[in-house]
Amino acid sequence: MNAPLPAFDREGGWFSKPGPEHDVVLSSRVRLARNLADSAFPGKMSDEEQAEFESIVTPVLEQCFPYPAWYTVDMDILPAQQRHLLRERNLLASIDAPARPFLFIARADEQALLSVNTHDHFHLTGLRSGFDLQSAFADAKEVETPLENELRFAVNMEFGYLTAEVDNCGTGLRSSVLMHLPGLAAMEAIHRVFGELLFDRFRVKGFLSSQSESLGHVYQISNKESLGKSEEALIRELEGAVGELLLLERAARTQLLQGCTGRTRERFRRAWEMLTEADALSAEAALTGLLEIRFGVSSGMIEDVALPKVTASLFQVQKCHILERVAGHEKDVDVDAERANLVRQILGGRLKQRGR
Repeated sequence: MNAPLPAFDREGGWFSKPGPEHDVVLSSRVRLARNLADSAFPGKMSDEEQAEFESIVTPVLEQCFPYPAWYTVDMDILPAQQRHLLRERNLLASIDAPARPFLFIARADEQALLSVNTHDHFHLTGLRSGFDLQSAFADAKEVETPLENELRFAVNMEFGYLTAEVDNCGTGLRSSVLMHLPGLAAMEAIHRVFGELLFDRFRVKGFLSSQSESLGHVYQISNKESLGKSEEALIRELEGAVGELLLLERAARTQLLQGCTGRTRERFRRAWEMLTEADALSAEAALTGLLEIRFGVSSGMIEDVALPKVTASLFQVQKCHILERVAGHEKDVDVDAERANLVRQILGGRLKQRGR
């Protein structure tokens, strides 16, 4: 059943495809948590229960997700570097070792995903570039449907789908978007807007951080509720909030660029020079600089650089992606120097700003 981890596209992946509203929204994600009826949660399984679980689900997984349209990886034996690679690509929400060994299954385009025996028996995920929660939801349901036809999920008439964490009971749905909000940040309005618009209905998480502050003004916005509403209603609520945030961010960018063009040009120039002249770049420096360039490209101030290419670079410059590029030479590689070389290749030559 296991297939080797594929040689990922070095020039991109799911994140290199320009989705709707991709000037502000980097990605959309919908995850459904499901558990097998009459079976202990993964963290509570005995060895005998684990063996019984595997005997039930393995033939179903082989039938529903055949290779090569889908690939299946045993995460218990996958090297740490490749586990981190999956996390860097946002294909895994976490690389924390579960209580029991688990499988990771992905469709070849990386947009439909299944994690088996993590915190729950099944995490079914749809992942899309840009603001496209409906397509992400459809991808997650594409994973769920064949499983639901073959297996009996744990469902309670009062609480809905039963999950290992109480907060996920009900629909078992967690939807989220990753948003780039440099305009609101520059106008010092971001926390006020979060407070007024999101209230207590949504979670806000920083990019590459569990805190509300974020690297490069990228934030993950997700629903808090899972119980008492339908899957469709929860997604519509998040779509409404994100739609308002998107309009506010674009208005802030317009105001910022009209009000202090010279200062903003200098901001982009400094980021470009830092990225293209450095002999070595830490991950934090590269990501911070590239997010500045992304702001310049998406606002039309920087020309001759494709926005999807800059967005893809946010994933490509992370450590395990760098090591994947130099496979076989990991012991000798200077990751920060390789990262600087890659960034220069991505950006190309001289900075070209609008009107210059």
